[in-house]
Amino acid sequence: ELLGVPLLKAAGSLLLLLVAIKLLIDETEPSDVKAKPNLWGAVMSIIMADAVMSLDNVIAIAAAARGSARLIIFGLVLSVPIVMFGAGFLLKALERFPLLVWAGAALLGWVSGEMMASDVIVSDYLSNYIDHQALERSLSAIGASGVVISAFVIKLLRRQRGNS
Repeated sequence: ELLGVPLLKAAGSLLLLLVAIKLLIDETEPSDVKAKPNLWGAVMSIIMADAVMSLDNVIAIAAAARGSARLIIFGLVLSVPIVMFGAGFLLKALERFPLLVWAGAALLGWVSGEMMASDVIVSDYLSNYIDHQALERSLSAIGASGVVISAFVIKLLRRQRGNS
């Protein structure tokens, strides 16, 4: 099992935290994507953006599936049509209810904490100090609140820097 590799879940967990924070801090920020002067440049930009978003999607699904190959496959098969056909609806819902973006990012932080707690090395080390259920809940709460607080502070600092 790939997710059984020591520290892979821990690394994926940290990456998932970064994805969640980036989701929030880029929420209302102007895009860094520059207009490309030719078709090839535009195609390459789309391919790169798609690859990054796909990686984020795979990491989030693998974390939520907790290593179950069936759930990972099910999640990927389910998410592709949702993203393709539901993107317009989802975009309108997120524009109308921006709190959903924050809730989704907090959920990614929660899943990241669960993923970190289920890493073999992290769990073995911390089990000397705390039982597994408390570890999972603690790391999940830290992940969810850490995402929201980090994004809030980053946005606040950016706003202050822009006003000075």
